[in-house]
Parts: sequence; C-alpha cells; structure tokens
Amino acid sequence: MSWALDETLAALQTQGPPLSRVEAVDLGRRWPLSPEGPSVAGPGHLLLGWLSGRTPATGLVCDGPAETLPPPPRWPQPPTPGWGRTDDLLGHG
Repeated sequence: MSWALDETLAALQTQGPPLSRVEAVDLGRRWPLSPEGPSVAGPGHLLLGWLSGRTPATGLVCDGPAETLPPPPRWPQPPTPGWGRTDDLLGHG
C-alpha cells in the first residue's frame, strides 16, 4: 500500500494540491505536498480510497478550516515523470 500512496501523492504533488500534508498513521508515513492548505491523516487504506475517489472521507482527520476536507483530486492522476520506466529495473539506466 505504501507504494500506491507514494505514486498517487507524487502525481498529486505535481498539480499543486489543496493539501499541505498527508499522513498515514498506521504506516508511520508522512508526505509533505505544499506550503499551504490543511493536512489530512488516517489509516493508509482510507487515505488511498479517498484520494482515488473510491471511498468517502469517513475516518480521516483534517486540521483545516472548519475541519473539512477538500474534495478528492480528480482520478486518474497523470503519471509522474519516469513512471512506468523499466530501464532501471533491467540495468539499462
């Protein structure tokens, strides 16, 4: 699950997200995204479900104004630069 959050949040970060930080409390992981905006925290599977638009934000905690989460980003996210490259895995990079 960590790799899916890594990839999703890396793609989201390139778009200037409305979130400053995402924290997967059960995984002990934090992702800084932007200097402004609320942060959101919760179990990794709930974060990934919300970020992918598959589940509601139920169970997530936000520290923003009125403690409400912004709407999840549009899905699917565009790939990050270098996504899907296999040359590093094959020893060609």
